[in-house]
Amino acid sequence: MSAAPGGSPTAARDESLGPILVTGGNGAVGHFVIEELASLGHEIVSLSRRDADGFPSPKVRHVKADVRDLPEMVSAFDAHRVHRIIHLAALLLECESDPHLGFEINSVGTLNVLEAARRACVERVVFVSSKAAFGPLTGEWGYPTYRAIAEDHPLNPIGMYGLSKRTAEDIASYYRKHYGMDIVTIRFGTSVGPGKGARHGASIVTSTIVENAARGIPTTVARGGDERDDIIYNRDVAHGVVLAALKSGRVSPVYHLGSGKLIRLEDIARAVRAVIPESQIEIGAGLDYMGLGISNYCLMSTELARDELGFAARYSVGDWVKEYIEISRAQGDARSPNGPAGRS
Repeated sequence: MSAAPGGSPTAARDESLGPILVTGGNGAVGHFVIEELASLGHEIVSLSRRDADGFPSPKVRHVKADVRDLPEMVSAFDAHRVHRIIHLAALLLECESDPHLGFEINSVGTLNVLEAARRACVERVVFVSSKAAFGPLTGEWGYPTYRAIAEDHPLNPIGMYGLSKRTAEDIASYYRKHYGMDIVTIRFGTSVGPGKGARHGASIVTSTIVENAARGIPTTVARGGDERDDIIYNRDVAHGVVLAALKSGRVSPVYHLGSGKLIRLEDIARAVRAVIPESQIEIGAGLDYMGLGISNYCLMSTELARDELGFAARYSVGDWVKEYIEISRAQGDARSPNGPAGRS
């Protein structure tokens, strides 16, 4: 493996691998996954319900398709002779208002991806789940002790999003056991970074602090200053996902990714002020700044991903805040009539 910023390993290209298909390639994490794969020289097929968005590399081919449609999945995997799959496509916020759609996309969609992968003899599928599958995290795993959450932690979701992800994990386990498929499930801490919008619900609090500052907008978070959480930059999530997809040889069925640290909102605000001293950010005391009504704030245990994949978060809070501000400013310029074109 070659060195990455900060001295942590980066994924290396395996010359024997064929095309890698990424579902949800237009998403907040998907864009970084494709960027890293492209930088390593891999052929990439980005599959999404939406039109292609800003992939200038000739290594990236876009397929407009819906994971709810099994024939479309079978056709896409066969047509592009896919060797490995990174399955990111998911529905988030709408799961509670439209549980049927949430289950269709997150659970049935995963079933379709795995069935099509089985028929196409795909070498490995990396499925991105969610810590929402845990359900409430209380006692020693919540405030104030935050004992690290291991991969075998019980899954007791209470919302449709978490339930649909848990069901998808069960489907992955079935295909792993009954068909001997190489399927890796990834869960990660609270993600932050470009591309998180209203569809990500309450989790955009951290992103809002950064993006508002980049645009000169004051931010007030009513409560939650005492809460701590494992907050990980989207680029680091993507890096861990890519490591799991490209690793040769044996892999474990589940890995956790995280920053390795418990972070407060004030840590983010301090990093923002280091770049933009005039930023106006006010954070009230208390817990649950996302307003979830349950404790889903935690520390992810990353020892297994470190030991087997060579994963380590490469971006400190200060590092990712600085880059995130730069990207937000560039995107703001791109939206103005005289600004530069393209996406960072």
